[in-house]
Amino acid sequence: MNDAVHLRYGRTDRAVQQYRQLLCEAPANTEGIYLLGVAMSQSGFSALAKINFERAVMIHPLVAGFHRGLGNACRDVGDVVAASAAFEAAVRLDPREAENHNAFGLLQRELGNVEEALAAFRTGLALEPENEGLGYNSAMTLQLSGRLEEAVRGYDVVLDRNPNQVDAINNRARALHELGRVEEATLGFHRLLVWAPG
Repeated sequence: MNDAVHLRYGRTDRAVQQYRQLLCEAPANTEGIYLLGVAMSQSGFSALAKINFERAVMIHPLVAGFHRGLGNACRDVGDVVAASAAFEAAVRLDPREAENHNAFGLLQRELGNVEEALAAFRTGLALEPENEGLGYNSAMTLQLSGRLEEAVRGYDVVLDRNPNQVDAINNRARALHELGRVEEATLGFHRLLVWAPG
């Protein structure tokens, strides 16, 4: 099982060990540095992940994915200024990558910048209309900002593509309940009970 496969299947402890061994042999291997950061992040060591992403960015500052990884780590440690700068760099370097817009949008939502978040999600969806995460994040942002009718329509799009998206089913039902559409909401909550009894 190679390093990338260890990460894919959640064996982050093994991945960390492999990447550290690789970097002992080739300290400037930026892909290894970046993937060690990913493994550290997935293991909950955000501060250590941030250090590795910073190293990767320092060696290869024109790789958008390295900046996005750094942005995620900065957000996890509470450094929203650095996170915003990193996500902006990722978008600037690769504006055709939908996940760069998604990451920037999520941070903007956390900061309460609803319109900026929605704009980022819209841009990402224009690039990848089938991207479930972007659609869900957009709908959830609308719901959190009180735009419930729009949120329900957004969740409908997500559920048309993936009828088993539990979070979308749950949040759609909650939005319907807030709108006073109790019967529709009840159907959604019942659907959840079928999927996750008890």
